[in-house]
Amino acid sequence: MSERNPSENLINTWAQSQQKLLTNWLDTMQRFSGTASPELWTNTVDAWQASVKQTLDAQEEWIRQWTGTLANTKEVPRELQDLARQGQEQLLRWIEVERQLWQNWFSIVRDINFKVEPGTSVQAGS
Repeated sequence: MSERNPSENLINTWAQSQQKLLTNWLDTMQRFSGTASPELWTNTVDAWQASVKQTLDAQEEWIRQWTGTLANTKEVPRELQDLARQGQEQLLRWIEVERQLWQNWFSIVRDINFKVEPGTSVQAGS
């Protein structure tokens, strides 16, 4: 059971973070009571970006724990340990690529300019 505790703790921490994120997002939406604004947009993107970061961090931590467990278990054949290390390297590289892709996406999304004209609703524009 002790081997599962770090993974369970990681998942519980992630789930609590997601719940807090959702609660904060809903509170923000209620505060603005349907009024779209640049501040609301920024808060929404910030929450979205934090969620993505937490998800990628959790994936990275899980990969490290899983491969670390395999590498430190004496009953696991050496070949499997080597494959696990190679897999870890590949998965960590993929997570880094995901981080870069998301960062570029959020940079683009943050640049969306909302123009509010009197008597109209908020519209995306340049």
